Amino acid sequence: MVKRKVDVLSLTMMSTGRDVEIVIPILYYCEKVLGLSTFSGSGVDGRYWLNKINPKLLLVPNSVGDNNYIKAVKYAAKRNIPVLSLTSEGDFDEKKIHEMVWGINKDKIMYEDLTLQWSERSRKLTFKYYPELTDKIGVSGGVGFDRYKIYKFMSRDKFIKKYKKDYKKIICIAGWGFDQL
Repeated sequence: MVKRKVDVLSLTMMSTGRDVEIVIPILYYCEKVLGLSTFSGSGVDGRYWLNKINPKLLLVPNSVGDNNYIKAVKYAAKRNIPVLSLTSEGDFDEKKIHEMVWGINKDKIMYEDLTLQWSERSRKLTFKYYPELTDKIGVSGGVGFDRYKIYKFMSRDKFIKKYKKDYKKIICIAGWGFDQL
């Protein structure tokens, strides 16, 4: 088997959506700023890609949200390949802290070398229940919010003209349903 020289292997389950959007800026930074080689593969084939290209780092968007990610992360850890995982959810609270930290990871063992959460609040809440994870959890900031700074929004006048309404105030509420806005 021919192994490709790849520094960072990124696994995702879909080609679009939240998980891809949170790994792309990291892959861009790795390539353009750090000069590393990257490769993106299907999370379904995680073990295959880990064997085929033997990366220096595995990057996954949400290690506890999909069984394929958990399998890949465990396998990478077994092979001593460092793992960086991101947290796709930001709404941590006392009632669901266990679900937010472990998801479908029934082992309740953090195989990743580093997991990044959205906020210091989430991180502190995690440490309240799992102080042993102090060295394994960092903060990345909220993911995906940058789109609100990148995309231009319609002006109030354009909005009123388009919808033929004359509102005194306009309040927009956005919702996210996994690729359905």
